[in-house]
Amino acid sequence: MIVTLTPNPSLDRTVTLPGPLLRGAVNRLGSVTVEPGGKGVNVARVLASSGQEATALVPAASDDPLLRAIDSLGLTGLACRAVPVAERPESTPPSPSLTERRQLNESGAGLSEAEVAAVEAALSEELRSASDGRSWAVLSGSLPPGAPVDWYVRLVGLLRPLGVRIAVDTSDAPLAALAAGLPDCAPDLIKPNGQELAQLAGPGRDGLGGRRRRRRLRSGDRGARVSWNSGSAPFWRPWGPREPFWPPAKAPGAPPPPRFLSSPP
Repeated sequence: MIVTLTPNPSLDRTVTLPGPLLRGAVNRLGSVTVEPGGKGVNVARVLASSGQEATALVPAASDDPLLRAIDSLGLTGLACRAVPVAERPESTPPSPSLTERRQLNESGAGLSEAEVAAVEAALSEELRSASDGRSWAVLSGSLPPGAPVDWYVRLVGLLRPLGVRIAVDTSDAPLAALAAGLPDCAPDLIKPNGQELAQLAGPGRDGLGGRRRRRRLRSGDRGARVSWNSGSAPFWRPWGPREPFWPPAKAPGAPPPPRFLSSPP
């Protein structure tokens, strides 16, 4: 069983233009698409498209258009569990899609303390019956207003006794909170890109803070999947073997790994 949590789900709107975007003029749209979004929702969609069963857990009201959008995908194996909340999820405003692409994200709907607790209870309930050591909880994306910045830290501690494996994919303040709690709150898998990895481990060798963070990263038996903008994605066990594993099919022109990856102190 794989259960994904998207604390800050969205409806992604993409518009296409038949020609260049004309500033200060009326622009006719070629097409408009609306899709359910948020990192955890996207993970569940990919899993279901690959023939795997997945449950996407999202905070959403019962009449939320997000739920209709997920249902309209018609993916066998994709289940959605909505935790009732008062507000709608964030909506990504239309982004002109031609030669130039721009993405604009709203901050998302806020969650109350009671709604945060309800999400935690629903996630635990979904995973409690599957504590066979083969189930995964995927905690993914940004956090909505009202959610504690260390929510992923709390969730790792909440789920660890259930015997499930835990993956976390986030950035900025939630990622910094996760780093501050290592190794006690270490998930089984993290998936930072290069910039997020620098936030997590420190950008270089020098500095006591960076060394302490990297020491915490190496405390345990879990690993990290590191993605780069060039397309390569090495699997790295920062607290295991001294060298990362680089897939043989690396994207042309991909940069070499950062020094603190290839040769940890």
